[in-house]
Amino acid sequence: MTPAQAATVRQLEAQGFAQAEITRAGIGMAKGNDYRVVSSTGRVRRGVGAKR
Repeated sequence: MTPAQAATVRQLEAQGFAQAEITRAGIGMAKGNDYRVVSSTGRVRRGVGAKR
């Protein structure tokens, strides 16, 4: 895990997200039905299955 990725994961965990899985795209974080993927650069994207 890169330092930027670790910092973003800590921020999301503080917001109530939990690590769901680690994939080649990044680290998957989940909170209810809200899924986020944290890339190695620390960028956050909505994961597959996220509903607006």
